[in-house]
Amino acid sequence: MEDMAGRLDRRGIPHPDLLVDALWGEPTPANLRRILENLPPGVSELIVHVGSRHRQESYPTGLDAGCFEARERELDLVTSPRTSGLLDQLAVGRVGYATLRNPQRPW
Repeated sequence: MEDMAGRLDRRGIPHPDLLVDALWGEPTPANLRRILENLPPGVSELIVHVGSRHRQESYPTGLDAGCFEARERELDLVTSPRTSGLLDQLAVGRVGYATLRNPQRPW
């Protein structure tokens, strides 16, 4: 069976080389550092579920408040100056999908 990356490549769909979802449930500086220090070469996408500090009253009443709190912790973590400094220190670049469209992938 063909791998997903090969199918996406054949269709010309840009994609990261690796998806990392290990931050969910433990959005701490130590966990983020561990993840970043162990990234393989290539393009990795760190999946985050950032939230907003401004919870809307219109959310369904059964929605778990803990979900909001976890998303807010992720937002705080990924937008902190310490995280930006850590990315710089580890030479982890930040790109968007427009950059992934470059077939040469200069990294």
